[in-house]
Parts: sequence; C-alpha cells; structure tokens
Amino acid sequence: MSVTTPLVTNLLTNPGFEQWSGGLPVGWTTYGAHTSLTQSSVAHSGSSSVLIATTASGYAAAGLDDGTIPTVDSTVAGTTYTASCWVRASKTIPITVQLAERQHNFTLVSPIVTATLTVPTTTSWYQLSVSDTATGNGNMLPFYIFTTATSGGGATYNVDDCSLSAAAG
Repeated sequence: MSVTTPLVTNLLTNPGFEQWSGGLPVGWTTYGAHTSLTQSSVAHSGSSSVLIATTASGYAAAGLDDGTIPTVDSTVAGTTYTASCWVRASKTIPITVQLAERQHNFTLVSPIVTATLTVPTTTSWYQLSVSDTATGNGNMLPFYIFTTATSGGGATYNVDDCSLSAAAG
C-alpha cells in the first residue's frame, strides 16, 4: 500500500491576477518579446484576469510565466508538480501550459512537459493542466502558459485562476 502526501497549497504568487504593479501582474512576467499583458475585468473568478496579446507583425509566441525566479526553485525528486490555468480566447487558437525542470544555470534536466488545448469556443473558460515528476533535488521548475498563434491585432486570450501544487509520491 502506498501513501500519497496531499497536494500542497498553491505555490504561485497572485494566481488570480488580482494584484498589478508597473503594468504587470504581481509575481508574473511576459513570455515572448512582443507580449502585451493587460488587466481585464473578464474573469473566471474574482475581479480580474490577464489579457494576453502580441504586438508582433507576424505570428509570435505570447504568454506569461511565473516570474524571473520560478516559484519552484528547489525541486524534490519524486514529487509530482501540477500546473493549471483557466483560459478563454477571442478566436479558436491553441494554448499551451508547460513545466520544464532545469538546473539553476537553466540547463534542461528532463524533457519539457506540455499540454495544449485548442480553445473550441470563444464564450467559455477551459481548464488546462500539466504534471511533471521531478527527477532531481534542488532544481527550478519554471511554469509557462503561451500560444504561438497570435499576431498584432489578432487573437487574444485571457488567463485566470492558475495553480501550481506539489504532491510527494
């Protein structure tokens, strides 16, 4: 009989994008050189979400990650980390959530794990989740959510109610 430790409280800062400072949601940063993050009142819960767009002239990656110092900066081998966000898009586009275990010099430790959802409608919120079991102790585990299907003036998407939790196996 194996015993599983219950999930740890959400490890993310500002998971519902309610707090903003300097034009960015507190605890988060942009992913992609031309990414635009805007506070939006279209929310899955609470009073706001983050609206993600790009200013690039052609298709470009646009998204966000859990800050310049990842929330998990000291993995525990054998622990399963689960990342999840709720998404809603202005057009039918694929959105990806990703975890990538890395050493502190950003060398990849294990394969990047992703889950991608092509948002089927523009009127509903959809939950997107991915899990990764850490292979080493003391590594970083950056959390990203992005799409490569945006261009300036094109599709946008909202992200809200993200979580990152851990359970020992």
